[in-house]
Amino acid sequence: MKIALLCPTRNRPEGMERLWLSAYETAKEKENLIIVFRIDKDDQLSHSKYIDLEKQYGNQIREIICDRHPSLGKATNDCLFMLEKDVEILHLAGDDLIFKTEFWDEEVKKTFNNQPDHILLAYGSDLYISDKQRFGTHPFIHRKQIEILGYAVTDVFVGSYLDTYLNRIYDVINRKVKLPIVIEHCHPVCNKAIYDQTMLEKFERERQQNSGVLFYEMFPQIVEDAKKLWNYINENNR
Repeated sequence: MKIALLCPTRNRPEGMERLWLSAYETAKEKENLIIVFRIDKDDQLSHSKYIDLEKQYGNQIREIICDRHPSLGKATNDCLFMLEKDVEILHLAGDDLIFKTEFWDEEVKKTFNNQPDHILLAYGSDLYISDKQRFGTHPFIHRKQIEILGYAVTDVFVGSYLDTYLNRIYDVINRKVKLPIVIEHCHPVCNKAIYDQTMLEKFERERQQNSGVLFYEMFPQIVEDAKKLWNYINENNR
C-alpha cells in the first residue's frame, strides 16, 4: 500500500527537504512513499530543491509546475495529476511539518486496512491544536474519497479552512481516527517559525476572501458531501 504526501509549496526549499527527510527516514516501507510538490512557475527556489531531491530519491520525488493560483485547495488537488491509481493513501501535507514517529506509515496503513470501505479521516498529534480538540490538521485520506467527492480538498478556500471543511464532513459521518503518531506543525502561532512572505500573502488572501464567513456559508455543501460518503458506506456494508 503506497502513501503520497501532497505538498503545495512556495519559496520554502528548506521546509521541502525537512518534510521529505523526516517522513522518509522514519517510514518503515520507505520504497512505498512518494511526495508531490506543487510549485508555482515563478518559484525557482522550490524547483531547484526538487531537482536536488529527485537526483537522490528518483521517482519518489515528484513535482507539478503550474501558474500561480490563489486557491490552496486547487494547488493541493493539482498534486493528484502526478500519482498512479495504485497510490491509495494521501496525506494533506505542508512544508512546515516534521514527522516524528518511527514507522508512522505502519500505523496509517493498519488504520485504513481495519476499515474495509476505507472512508476515514486519520490524523496524528501536531503538538498543538489536535491535542486540544478532536481536530485533524494535515490529515490522511483514502483515494476512495476522491472517487466519490471528486477532490482531496475543496478548492473553494484560499488558505485556512481546508482541513476544517474535511473535518466537518467526517464529523457528520463519525469517521475520524486519531493515530498514535506525531507530525509536528511548525506554525508561527506556535512560535516555531517566522511569519515569512508566503504566510503573509496567505493571510491577505484570506482577509480578502473573508474565509471564515465563507466557511459557514458552505455548511449545506458539507452536508451534501457527507451524504455522498455515507451512501457509499451504507452500500458497502449491506
